[in-house]
Amino acid sequence: MIAPWRDRTSVASHTFSKWIPDLYDRLGTDPTMVLTGASTDCCVLATAFAAVDAGAHVRVMADACAAATPAAHDAALMMMASRAPQLTIVTAAQERAAMARNSRPVGQPG
Repeated sequence: MIAPWRDRTSVASHTFSKWIPDLYDRLGTDPTMVLTGASTDCCVLATAFAAVDAGAHVRVMADACAAATPAAHDAALMMMASRAPQLTIVTAAQERAAMARNSRPVGQPG
């Protein structure tokens, strides 16, 4: 993992969605999360939709995700972008800029 995300929470699970029950405890009552992942069209998509369904605000870092093909990546991003404003697609540069502007890191509970 690269700075500034090295010390952020990472979630592992044996399911496609990483939106696991203890995330509410980790993220607080008004959860906001930033997603990255190796399977935009599977694990990232499943996690993003489950989190949004549970009331979380989600940002997916498009350039920190990948899929088996560029077309699958783009299609998954398009589906997730349709859930705006609760789910937004951002870049790593946008997240770094937001972290620099905020007193607490983006996606971390207050």
